[in-house]
Amino acid sequence: CCPLPAVSWAVAHDDEACGGVMVTGSHRSSEYLGMALVDSDGSPAGLECYKKLDAYLKPDAPEGRGSVRRVDMCTAYEDALLAFVGPQAHCERVRVLCDPLFGAAQGVLPRILQRMGVEAYEIHRGAYNVGEEVRPDPVEPWLDDCEQAVVDSAAWAGLACDGDGDRSGVVDEHGRAIAPQKVAALL
Repeated sequence: CCPLPAVSWAVAHDDEACGGVMVTGSHRSSEYLGMALVDSDGSPAGLECYKKLDAYLKPDAPEGRGSVRRVDMCTAYEDALLAFVGPQAHCERVRVLCDPLFGAAQGVLPRILQRMGVEAYEIHRGAYNVGEEVRPDPVEPWLDDCEQAVVDSAAWAGLACDGDGDRSGVVDEHGRAIAPQKVAALL
């Protein structure tokens, strides 16, 4: 599991990478599964790139499968984020709830925050259960559990990510949600 920003960062920092592909439904539920393409500089690929890829794809899956090699893209990405924040960002006695909404960002935010001294924990982790009343979209009503958990645990904030981890919603200490569009504007 790896969030889209880590894939983008890995592609941008690998001189041999011509691009990247992430299988994702983003903030939609799994039945909308598709692909997110990343250009060689780590930016989202444009429509022209999708058209070129579509021209190469065959309508039927091949009978044989190629080899698979697992690569850890998260550790270097996390290290780069921490280097960007700097060593002065130690936050002891701060509690943050992380909610990956069963998506690809599972474990990433807590690991980064814990390395900064933050008490961070996670809800909605693991495989998504079909009966769950949660979608991987960090907006109302899917943030209800996060809002309640922030209040119940007296956390300073809640951070929720969409399915591929490239958009975040925030919940303040009173359990009030701030949608991703507003988070971007506030930042």
